[in-house]
Amino acid sequence: MRRLIYIATVIYLFSSTIDAERFTSGGVLHPSQSAYDVLYYDLFFDVKPDRQFFSAISKTNILIIAPLDSIRFDLVDTFVVKKTFVNGIESQFSHNDNVLNISASVAVSNKIVGVEVHYSGHPPVAANPPWDGGFTWESDSSGNPWVGMSSANEGGKVFFPCKDHPSDRADSAAVSIAVPKGLTAASNGRLVNITHDKSGSIFNWKTRYPIANYNINFTIGKFAPYSRHIISLVLNN
Repeated sequence: MRRLIYIATVIYLFSSTIDAERFTSGGVLHPSQSAYDVLYYDLFFDVKPDRQFFSAISKTNILIIAPLDSIRFDLVDTFVVKKTFVNGIESQFSHNDNVLNISASVAVSNKIVGVEVHYSGHPPVAANPPWDGGFTWESDSSGNPWVGMSSANEGGKVFFPCKDHPSDRADSAAVSIAVPKGLTAASNGRLVNITHDKSGSIFNWKTRYPIANYNINFTIGKFAPYSRHIISLVLNN
């Protein structure tokens, strides 16, 4: 029994620290993905630095360009997908070979569809960031957790369901990160809101410009606040 427990522990540790360097981004666009255009990513992550783990909910608005029978997202297999919804209705799905296929028969073009995915797991670890990307789980000089991530080469699929191709940028994106008490989460765009409770805080960030999936990012740590006023001049031609 003790030997079985040891083996199970080794397997768990290996699976939870898989490197991201074997993943690539881009390539030939699959027909199922050429049938839609990403409009908006709304992402929520509940990060547990001590476990190198997070649970998440992704909400993606897509514009249907051509009829399709399933919605294909890229998402690495280290995550466990729990539920998927299409326009608020729970849908069947399969998740194999780093591909998430969600059942959705849409025969009408120029239709906006909302897709929601609930998932969790240990994200791939960066072997040599930022060149070999993924997540970096470290501590600062005072022992506080520090979490960084990069995915320029591997694509956003190492932490959220996406259309992992440079030909399609979301028109905008929102990223919300829940962190333990005392930590701060920084992400793309502008800080919209912070909510606090006895266990921690949620930081809500939002962009209002087109963004590629691999440019979506966040960093967690115990940061010192800093601010300054900037005067911006707009020149008319």
